[in-house]
Amino acid sequence: MKHVKALALVLSLLFVVLVFAACDGGADGSTDETTTEEPDVTIKVSMKVKDLDGNVVYDIPEYTYNGKPPTPIDLIDFYFYLESDEAVVIDEDGFLVAIGSIEAGTETSGDEKIITYWWWSLNGREATVDFSEYTVKDGDKIEYYLKRVSGDVTGGSKK
Repeated sequence: MKHVKALALVLSLLFVVLVFAACDGGADGSTDETTTEEPDVTIKVSMKVKDLDGNVVYDIPEYTYNGKPPTPIDLIDFYFYLESDEAVVIDEDGFLVAIGSIEAGTETSGDEKIITYWWWSLNGREATVDFSEYTVKDGDKIEYYLKRVSGDVTGGSKK
């Protein structure tokens, strides 16, 4: 029985050593991959922010951005941070919660529960990808607007 325990201990230690060796990934810390940082861009865009009724609340006809290529959320957040007394609120999961005084979420109107979320359009067409999946380009016209969730909502969702 002593020999079985000793053998089990040796095999366990060998297994641990092999796992650490496999996870090492190269002791010198070098990798074969090279990462290139995206160069800064200067782009001119227009932005509008609409409430649930489609009223334009914020109209930014021309804004010049200089920095790393932004997503639509990065762009509106950057603009409000530098150019406005109001703020953009993004939750810990990266979801857009509020732009200035307009907030997405749940409201009750009488017996009706209204659930809204932020969505966007690009150059006059409704976006087909999430904010985080698009890099804003020079000349883009972006509209941020509240959309109403239709039907029953039973779980959390990005949209």
